[in-house]
Amino acid sequence: MQSNKKSSAHFAIDWEGLPKDHPAHRQRGAAFLLVVTMLLGAMLVLAGSFRARVVHQAQVTFEQDQRQYLDTVIKNSHNWYQRVALSIELTGDTPTEADLLQQIAPERKFGVRAAISSRLGLPCSPTASFGSCVPYRVIAVWLPPISSADTTTFNQANGTLTPDPAVAAAGTTRIFDTKLYQQGLMVQISELLKTTAFRLQNFARAQQSVIGSPSFDNYFRSSDCGRAISGHFPCVDTYQPITSTTIPSMLGMPNSDFQTPWGDVVQISNLLDSNNSSMPFSLSIKASSPWGQTVSYQVQQTD
Repeated sequence: MQSNKKSSAHFAIDWEGLPKDHPAHRQRGAAFLLVVTMLLGAMLVLAGSFRARVVHQAQVTFEQDQRQYLDTVIKNSHNWYQRVALSIELTGDTPTEADLLQQIAPERKFGVRAAISSRLGLPCSPTASFGSCVPYRVIAVWLPPISSADTTTFNQANGTLTPDPAVAAAGTTRIFDTKLYQQGLMVQISELLKTTAFRLQNFARAQQSVIGSPSFDNYFRSSDCGRAISGHFPCVDTYQPITSTTIPSMLGMPNSDFQTPWGDVVQISNLLDSNNSSMPFSLSIKASSPWGQTVSYQVQQTD
């Protein structure tokens, strides 16, 4: 029985036998050019995407380097100010930008700029509370724009930094206000006096414990100023540095334990601002800042 299926015909173009100007040759060339063009386009897209990622990563790395550098410089400014605070605040001298950068940015990068204000916060008001009136500075550090002129300004009279818009947008500024540092030193004075008062009271309690019974002795001041009486502080009629008396050795403390952050020492008197007539007996201690503010404590002798 004869099959009705027709066998499939296969055709192959004899490119060799076709004339060179045959339309089939032109179509074949156009197809090849189309494929090559598409491949080149895809390669260009991939190359562009890769380049964009490389550029973006480079920018991110650059910005990170800038932030880390600024952080280092402003940290250096903290360390520098702590070293020179007393001298520049007593004199009121203001370093130039060149001098400041030499101290806080020995490695110059990114065109770093810096400025420091004049001494702020002084003179103290007579009614200012202790610790509220301190001299301080504002130190500003910034990196200028790369592709334009820097319009950043710094008001030395009040410590206000007005960054260039590009600088502000990049966040390449750092500010160090030294007021908190100076106030912290004033807190240290208060803590020093509290510690000293505690030690003085402990001394009196120790003398009381030796007796073992209630005593009405004033251990804060000798009853005979002409001679030393065991277990009693010597007479200190005017305010004197505590280190110029025998009291530190009686407390078993080195003189350095009574120094203020500026190298002065606690002052003491057991006559002025003191009570020697009746219980509870008391003496007075005080300390001052270089800026004229004084804090004092009346220390009571307790059981």
